[in-house]
Amino acid sequence: DLYMEKVTAYVAEHYARPDLSIAEIAARLYLSPNYLRQLFRQQSGESFVEYVTRVRMEAALDLLKDPSLKIQDVAERVGYEEQRYFSTCFKKYYQMTPTEYREALANGIFS
Repeated sequence: DLYMEKVTAYVAEHYARPDLSIAEIAARLYLSPNYLRQLFRQQSGESFVEYVTRVRMEAALDLLKDPSLKIQDVAERVGYEEQRYFSTCFKKYYQMTPTEYREALANGIFS
């Protein structure tokens, strides 16, 4: 679906912005936010918020592989203004904190 392609492309480009919203994307596509929200869920099987969270968490995994980046920097680069909230979301998503993930990486648990 053309709208889905546009939404996913926009999210891929702008997920680092904490204020990213479906309302903003809907306005760009000349659609109502409710319609786009519904369409997104029907087409993808997940809500827009779930999708954005997944994109951000996957990007965070990649960024956390760089030990020179502070966790605060990683949080900001994936769209979270507060490190504490980012860490909470990360733990909920992956059942470990960003620090625990880094320790697991350092110990060769993940390749």
